[in-house]
Amino acid sequence: YIFLEKMKPYRGVLLLIVGLTTLSNILNIAQPVFYKKFFDAIASKASTGDLVTQLVIYLVAIIGITFLRWGLTTIAGITWSKFVPAYTRDLATLAFATLHRHAYSLFTKNLSGSLSRKAHRFIESGDRILDNLLWNGLSLIVSIVGVIIVVSFFSPILSGVIILWVIIYSLFAYYYNRYKSRFDSAEAAADSESGGRMVDTIANAANVKLSANLSFEKDEFFEYTKRQERAGRKSRLLSEILESTQWFLMNVLEGAMLFIIFFQWRAGKATVGDFVL
Repeated sequence: YIFLEKMKPYRGVLLLIVGLTTLSNILNIAQPVFYKKFFDAIASKASTGDLVTQLVIYLVAIIGITFLRWGLTTIAGITWSKFVPAYTRDLATLAFATLHRHAYSLFTKNLSGSLSRKAHRFIESGDRILDNLLWNGLSLIVSIVGVIIVVSFFSPILSGVIILWVIIYSLFAYYYNRYKSRFDSAEAAADSESGGRMVDTIANAANVKLSANLSFEKDEFFEYTKRQERAGRKSRLLSEILESTQWFLMNVLEGAMLFIIFFQWRAGKATVGDFVL
């Protein structure tokens, strides 16, 4: 909710970025259709003159879409690079004001470095969430919906297989990430503690030197980083398992689609271009 409130002043810019990104992804879906037509034309028995004309048209369309997507993505990226610094500035100002509105007891009960680290993580989270939603989430949704629609015109069976795969993977990813979130939180908490401890020892560097207490501080900081290491190892291992599972499921989907297209081709219900699509 807080992040959405801070996005409101930039609604026009965000709509422009969303529109450009959506159009770029739609074109990315349309491009394989021309590849399909291109290879279908090569496999056809059309006369040489007509065939060359068709192939040139398809090649121009493919190359044109490539450059058009490049232009749209570049404009969206430049717009994004101007928007993000202003957005994170507003988040930083909010974090600063919110922190100093708290009672003094907050500062006496917590390491100042930990509070600073949490504030910076809040700012980074706002940037990362928006980045993932726009460049990953939006692109993924548009691509999946577009692919299902396009494939349904050529092979309803393949379209159904893709829908089934999306449902299975979405359910798996949702429950898996819910389980994984507790370990991500533990890693973030450990990072705040170790980062806060380092900042406080830097601020207190004169006392550390005067008391010749470096060895003690070093051993204590090592314990902080050990806790961060244990939490981080578990979180990253779970992330790798998720990536590996996603890759495995993608391989299963691709293999199933190839076999389906192969049998449809043998039955005369698919063309060579469908393999490319």
